[in-house]
Amino acid sequence: MSTTRCRRISRRFAIAEGADASIEFVWPDGGRTVRARLLDISVSGLSFTMPEGTPRLPSGAMVHKVGVQLGRCRFGGDLLIMHVTQQQAGAVCGALFYPATDDDLDRLKSAIAGIEAVLPR
Repeated sequence: MSTTRCRRISRRFAIAEGADASIEFVWPDGGRTVRARLLDISVSGLSFTMPEGTPRLPSGAMVHKVGVQLGRCRFGGDLLIMHVTQQQAGAVCGALFYPATDDDLDRLKSAIAGIEAVLPR
């Protein structure tokens, strides 16, 4: 994993391709379940790659009851889609993440602390 400085609020951590890191949610209109690769994460947000052929999420959309898997750590919450960037194979979405419960927030913070613990100083 590498790290970059988030220009908004907090330190952002890139997730290596092939890592056990994903996001899952039901499409906002109640349709299909989407499972996407997590690209990076911070205490305030995350980004992910939408699978090819999946319709775009509009900026400003709320996505409820999201599950985030980061290794053995799983936590839930809601997303506010901030931007969508079209790529050759799908789209990259950046979103603010709102943990569902205090326990979800604690798990998110623990996962990020674990990432920070293994990074070179």
